[in-house]
Amino acid sequence: MYFMAQEEDLQRAERYKLISKILGDWSYANPSVPEINEIVPLPPARLPTWDGKLKWIEERKANIPPPKPSEALIELLAKAMVLDPKTGKPMPGSPVYSKED
Repeated sequence: MYFMAQEEDLQRAERYKLISKILGDWSYANPSVPEINEIVPLPPARLPTWDGKLKWIEERKANIPPPKPSEALIELLAKAMVLDPKTGKPMPGSPVYSKED
């Protein structure tokens, strides 16, 4: 800190420590913090208020399922892989087709 003429910023350091702990707790799920510059802007910018929550974790806890693909997309992908679009099972002509299916 001394070489950059910056004052010690304990609140900023505490935020980094808290974010590091949160990311460590969720490391198995590959978390990300795209809003890091909004939470901890580079000095000398002042720290904005922060509720201690990360958007990624809030979205994950909300458990909102992804949007269902359109029927047209399902048909297109199934045709490309020679699959039945209703069941997803291989159809005759598919390299993975088996009569036992």
